[in-house]
Amino acid sequence: MVLKIVCFAATRPEALAKARFALDAVRLKGVKTTIPFLSRIVASEEFQAGTMTCDYKMKDFLASDGDKERQEVAAIVAAWTRR
Repeated sequence: MVLKIVCFAATRPEALAKARFALDAVRLKGVKTTIPFLSRIVASEEFQAGTMTCDYKMKDFLASDGDKERQEVAAIVAAWTRR
């Protein structure tokens, strides 16, 4: 793990806004991260509503346009969550 982001606030929407800001602000060079994937999760309606579970469908986050980097990140996260 290179970095861990933890956000809290008085309300869930405020905490989510902080999380979106923090994920957008991270700049790492030379290392592939799961930040783009996590940004998509935080932006998803399910996550914002608090209804997303750990068994969400990876295919919902895979690129259909052949975006190789996005597919690699999703594959890394999928492998990590199956440990």
